[in-house]
Amino acid sequence: MTASPGPFEVTADERKGSTVREALMTGLLVIYPAFAALAAIVAGLFLTGASGT
Repeated sequence: MTASPGPFEVTADERKGSTVREALMTGLLVIYPAFAALAAIVAGLFLTGASGT
């Protein structure tokens, strides 16, 4: 007889590979912070007048 998992046990997923949704989320989590940091630097330079003009 096999024991059934308890209410706090995590069952393993049977999936293999990544889906398009997971790839998109991973891409957003990697790209968005880099883009936000770059945008903040550019905005800071623009507001301080250090853009070369």
